[in-house]
Amino acid sequence: MFVGIISSVIVLGCIAAGYFIISDFVGKLEKKS
Repeated sequence: MFVGIISSVIVLGCIAAGYFIISDFVGKLEKKS
């Protein structure tokens, strides 16, 4: 049961990290243009 909770937290963390990295990258591109 704990393994499922930990794995779901890790997946959510990776999705959140990827979202912030992509949004930051897009923001930098928008500033350059």
